[in-house]
Parts: sequence; structure tokens; C-alpha cells
Amino acid sequence: ALALGDLPRARAHLDAAWAAGARDGALAWSRARLYGRLFFEAQERDRLTRGRAQSSPETEALRREAMAMLAAVGDAADRDAVEAEMALYGGRLDDGLAAVERRLAARPASWSAHLTAARLHRAAAADADRRSDYAAATGELGAARVAASAAVEIARSSPDGWLELCRAAFQEAVAEQLTLYRGSSPAAAIARTACASAAEVAPWSTPAAALRAAVVLLELRRLPDLDAVDRLAREAVAELDGLLRGDADEVLVRGLRAYLRQVAVERRMEAAGESEHLPGLLEDRRALAATEPGNAVAWARYCQALAFAAGTALSRVAPDSESRLAALIEALDE
Repeated sequence: ALALGDLPRARAHLDAAWAAGARDGALAWSRARLYGRLFFEAQERDRLTRGRAQSSPETEALRREAMAMLAAVGDAADRDAVEAEMALYGGRLDDGLAAVERRLAARPASWSAHLTAARLHRAAAADADRRSDYAAATGELGAARVAASAAVEIARSSPDGWLELCRAAFQEAVAEQLTLYRGSSPAAAIARTACASAAEVAPWSTPAAALRAAVVLLELRRLPDLDAVDRLAREAVAELDGLLRGDADEVLVRGLRAYLRQVAVERRMEAAGESEHLPGLLEDRRALAATEPGNAVAWARYCQALAFAAGTALSRVAPDSESRLAALIEALDE
């Protein structure tokens, strides 16, 4: 289940074995890999749905569990592989890359080493971006894409390699957007293909669908044809509709639907036009705010959606939006 990317099933089995008292290194290594992947997915979910730059306490708990399992592996796994993972979760990126290089020197065809290298390079790119060293960030993202591509070539049937390639290319596409406001994006095309491949080998994967939606968001901002923008947003929303299962990922799915609809609305507003996506945007933003009453970001985004309707000709789509906005601002002030 872990190799196929079915993390809920893998978690149920591995946690049950650990709870039953099993403490061998192989089990610890499997749980370390599982919780590492859960951590990265939760971190991505935090960023996409709640606007958090830092991990939530729940996400941080996943990281700590991965670290604890790595410490318990012993001789059950290659030491360089374990050191690379520990360095990744501990923020010691240079140490992690050095361990990966040793691992690849000994085993050039190690799929997991290439995958870890891609994650380390993406983390290094994020660090460089925070320092405003954009040239270094670009170089790290290119290295991440190369490492993820190598992992894909070794194991094309694994969704993890495709997802990591999509993440690396997506981040490159975001960087490209700073200089290419309109037009095609080579990195976005790579990300789109990688997400489609991940969805093909793991059709149940919410992360694959979420990443594809994120790539579509970039395309919505680039496309010059507003009818194409509306059509692409409509298709992406319909794809996400199938993932609304009332589970822990509902906030993620609704958040992405709202982002897609918001960009489509904004593009129409740029041309002083009306958008078919505004009613759905209001619905999603209101539902997200109600789901997390204490989340100020969610309420602010709901206010923004109401302002779109109240302050433009779109107000006839939601004629009570002005009064709803005023009431909401008054409640927030209290």
C-alpha cells in the first residue's frame, strides 16, 4: 500500500503493527517513510488552504514522528539513506545532499535517493527564495526537477516520482510567472504532464488532483482568451467535485475550487465583465469560513468574495452581497 501511494491503508497497517508492540528496524523504516510523506502532504495542504507559511501543530507532529522512526531504524536501512531523510526533516539540507550523493555514488539507480534529492533541492530553493537569492532558488529547482525525472525513469509506475516532478516543475512555473505574465510556460507544461501521469497510476490520489488544480491556476492567469479561462476553470472544478467525500481533505478540495473560481472571476473583472464562477466562489468561501470559525484568513477571503460581488456589476448575481458584507464586517469588528 505504501509503494502504491495508498497512505491511509498503509498507515492503518503499520500503526497497528507498532501499537501491537513490534519494534524491528524494518517496521521503523517503513513508518518513517510513511510519516515523512504524510508530513509533506499536510504541509502542502496547510499552504494551499490556510495560507500558512509555517506548519500547523498537527503537521509538525507528523514530522516529529518521522524523525522518531528514523532514530529507531538501526541497521535495517542504509545509513546514508537514513541520514539524508533525517537531515531533510531537520533542516540540515547540505548534510542531506552530501548523504544523497554518497548513496547515489554507491547505487546510481536508487529510486529513493533520487526522490530524496529532489525534496532536498526543493527545500533548498525555498530557503534561497526566503533570502531573496532568486538565482540560487532557480538553480535548486532545476536540480530538483532533474532528480525527480531520474526517479520517474527508474520507477514509472510509482506516483511518488511523478508527484515530486510535478511539485518541482510547478515551483519553476511559479518563478516563471514573475517574468511571463501572459503566454506559455514550459515548466507548467511539464508539471501538467507529471500530474496527469500521477493521476493515471494512482487515480485515488488527492495530492495528484490538488497539484493538477494548482497547475491549472497558473494557466488561468496566463491564458489571454477569457472563454478558455472559464472553460478550463469549469473543467478543473468538475474534477475536484468528485473528491468531495466529506473526509479530512474536504477543506483542501473546497479551497482549491475557490481559488480556481476566484482567478476566473478576477480575469473577467480585469475586462469589466461578468463571471459565471462568482456564485460558486461565494458558496465555497462561505463554506470554508463556516468550517473553521477561528480562521481569520478564511473569513478575510469570504469578505473578499463578497466585495467582488458588492463592488462591481456582478452584484446582480448575488444582490444581497452588499448587506451580507456589511453584516460580516460588523460581526468581525465585534
